[in-house]
Amino acid sequence: MSVVLVTGISASFGENVLADALGTTADILSGTLQSGGENPFADSDELYEESVAAMAVTGSAASDSTIGAQSIPDSTKNPYMLQFSQDCSLDTIYGLIKDLDYKVIGKSEDRLFTIRSADDIDSIRAAFGPYCTSVDKDTLISLSDEEAPSADPSLSLQYTPTDPYYSREWHIADMNVDDVWDTTRGTADVLVAVIDTGLDKTHPDLQNANIRDGLDAVYSGACIKDYEGHGTTTTGLITAVMDNGIGIAGIAPNVGIIPISCMDNGGDMYSSYVITAIRAAADASCDIINMSLGSSTYSSEFNSAVQYAYGKGCIVVASAGNSADKGNPVNYPASYDHVISVGAVDSSNVITYFSNYNNYVDVVAPGQQVYTTTSYGIDGTYYAYCSGTSYSSPCVAGVAALVRSVYPDVTPDSFESLVQTTSSDHGAAGYDQYYGYGLINAQALLEQMASEMHISYQSHVQDIGWQGFVSDGAVSGTSAQSKRLEAIQIQLDNGNTGISYRTHVQDYGWMDWVSNGATSGTSGESKRLEAIEIQLTGNAVSLYDVYYRVHAQNIGWMG
Repeated sequence: MSVVLVTGISASFGENVLADALGTTADILSGTLQSGGENPFADSDELYEESVAAMAVTGSAASDSTIGAQSIPDSTKNPYMLQFSQDCSLDTIYGLIKDLDYKVIGKSEDRLFTIRSADDIDSIRAAFGPYCTSVDKDTLISLSDEEAPSADPSLSLQYTPTDPYYSREWHIADMNVDDVWDTTRGTADVLVAVIDTGLDKTHPDLQNANIRDGLDAVYSGACIKDYEGHGTTTTGLITAVMDNGIGIAGIAPNVGIIPISCMDNGGDMYSSYVITAIRAAADASCDIINMSLGSSTYSSEFNSAVQYAYGKGCIVVASAGNSADKGNPVNYPASYDHVISVGAVDSSNVITYFSNYNNYVDVVAPGQQVYTTTSYGIDGTYYAYCSGTSYSSPCVAGVAALVRSVYPDVTPDSFESLVQTTSSDHGAAGYDQYYGYGLINAQALLEQMASEMHISYQSHVQDIGWQGFVSDGAVSGTSAQSKRLEAIQIQLDNGNTGISYRTHVQDYGWMDWVSNGATSGTSGESKRLEAIEIQLTGNAVSLYDVYYRVHAQNIGWMG
């Protein structure tokens, strides 16, 4: 018997390129036994000598709508759905199908089979007699849209918050953040340090956010206030509470925030304060540091602190500056190495008149008339439209927090590289000093991360032993050689997602679950594998499904 496994991106986003999906999704058993519940024909259903022999795995996009769907080979024969009696064993069913020379192209756990045949419905119904309770033609289902979308329709689902001012947050859709909220809205263990003027923790849209004590880098102790109001505006963009019936929704509302105040009570902010803040954030294992601040003066100590944070694994994001119309000086820390320098665009994705431009700009994000939280209650609303690269920077930091929530091991270098390759190009083609690599794109970032997951596997085959590892669609095992598969090993090279699996072994039944490269099955005991069950685990499980099919003795490839 042989097995085909397919992993793919889940229905959160992306094109469905598994047009002929090869099997069923995670936890759906493909093999001699059905998943879920006891099989009343456990003995008679053991009809496969070659149990699980060939695995094919891809990392392409798939959709939840493909659950249980089977590919239909190109043929002049028609597909039919046959519902067999629950009192009829699989041994009997497959014997009848084989005798009648019908091709099985799929089956479900409740004895619903899909076959392909040149016969008509009446002939098929007569051939199976009382064993088959119904026969229907398996017809294609088309979308009722005037023009079918290019992607799977389930991928168009976007979560819409109930926050009353959400309609004013044009920046959310502009960065495709709403396209990934069904996948992640951030996790509490991802920490974003907002190095700014402090934070008004009493703000109604921040009171129930995941905000830590933070630090006052000037006076020591916890961050207890916002000395100017600026920190509250930048923090709200990242983490304003979603679906609380008030205000707005943050980009990554579930992440943890460490507010760090670098302003004294006289309204001054010095490099030394910020340096202290950077090192404190790095030592607190912050994942992302946002700095909506800057100076035109280079400082080796400032740079040293930034590199310290980078060395600790922090993704450092900073505003490019607002002086394009005032001489366009180079702005620091944005222009230090290993800092993502963020410029600002308006709602038309045109670079703003004030956004600094130079060869250090990496990416742009919304930064003109961006709606966010304020600590001073403009018009009594505690919200306002704000402009400046101060607001484009936390937009990128929020997206970075979403990425880290799904892929906690992504490095600063990897994230920066992803920004370069996935941002939506604007301005001159390719990189330019105004737009950098383009507009930050949350959906594309996560899609690219998901596509980089690869799977490898090897089989232990009768008379052959362990074959070498193959990956991503290659065949492992044998077919048409009457060799039983005795054990398998499956592993993923993505540290944020795991794979667990178990096998049904001759005379033993179901073995215990194993994961990530461990052996399932036996060797040296001449025991065949009779079925396999597979599931994904880990932080990125919401992005993927696993599909698989089996090549069984006397049957061939099953759906």
